[in-house]
Amino acid sequence: MKSGDDILAQKKALLGMCVAKLREKVAMLKTAMDEAQKDANEHKGAMESRYDTFKEEAQALRDGFARQIQETGEALAMLEQAEPHPSSIIQLGAIVVTSKGRYFISTGLLDSDIALDGHEYQLVSFASPLMKAMRQVRVGTDVTFGKEKFRLVEIL
Repeated sequence: MKSGDDILAQKKALLGMCVAKLREKVAMLKTAMDEAQKDANEHKGAMESRYDTFKEEAQALRDGFARQIQETGEALAMLEQAEPHPSSIIQLGAIVVTSKGRYFISTGLLDSDIALDGHEYQLVSFASPLMKAMRQVRVGTDVTFGKEKFRLVEIL
């Protein structure tokens, strides 16, 4: 079993990896938004050709990227402010170990898992349906989520 300091270091490392991934995502979204704006600027607008909707489509795409940047930026700010600490409840920064896998409570905006110290961690939001289901049970008991059944082993 790991010491409290080891667990805290692990949480800080996971949090740092999540922050780095969110920063990469924001940069990618900004690039995509700039490309959509560039495409919109290069085409005639509705005033010049009432049948050319490409400009409007490119502007809508740009606006979609802007919304994603806003949402991702808010999650990034939340994680940058987070201070990992020892925990025995499911909350931001907690590690949840189940018989099915390991979860790190951070954000649901990242699609990939994180590997650390020989373990894979799925990144999930505190508000995700899975975490809501697990908040209702105690460590050592079974959780039924959809058609799956697994055991909540520990919360770090």
